[in-house]
Amino acid sequence: MKGKEKEDLIDYLDANPIPNSVSVTLTAKQCADGEILDQERLEENIKRFLKILNRQIFGNAHNRFGKRVRVMSVIEGGTFFVPRLHAHLAIERPSRVPFFLFREQILDAWIKTRFGYRINKVEPAYPGWIEYSLKEESKRNGVLPAVDWTNTDTVERSFLRQPINEQTRNRSLVWSTAP
Repeated sequence: MKGKEKEDLIDYLDANPIPNSVSVTLTAKQCADGEILDQERLEENIKRFLKILNRQIFGNAHNRFGKRVRVMSVIEGGTFFVPRLHAHLAIERPSRVPFFLFREQILDAWIKTRFGYRINKVEPAYPGWIEYSLKEESKRNGVLPAVDWTNTDTVERSFLRQPINEQTRNRSLVWSTAP
């Protein structure tokens, strides 16, 4: 990725920070059930991991109200320098969950996935984590394609699925006729 595009990406991530984040490196089995890991399968595995993690943290509110942790995900590896595919994530830690418990939830959720491997690193976020995650040397096709846009969600969106207020239900469904 060109320097300007990387700067724009970092500016976007700086403008939409992950609050109270932890730095996570998740390693993956390179083969499971006869299937070789590629970037698409790793993205699917991360999606499954986040679903398990959000369910552990928010329970039914994850499905009913769209509650979820914010995430920035980058896939790395598959190159001469770093042959093993793995992921770097910044994950929002809910303030009500202590770090040690959140760390255990992350590790537990990851190992429950198909390609989840046991060697992982979870630590409090530190300055420069985003820049480290976006380093170009270990990205096969550059930095921008390495960002896991399927699972990156830096914006609060729990307002999308609010419960219906029975008193205002009928008024909110008023149809207007076109002129």
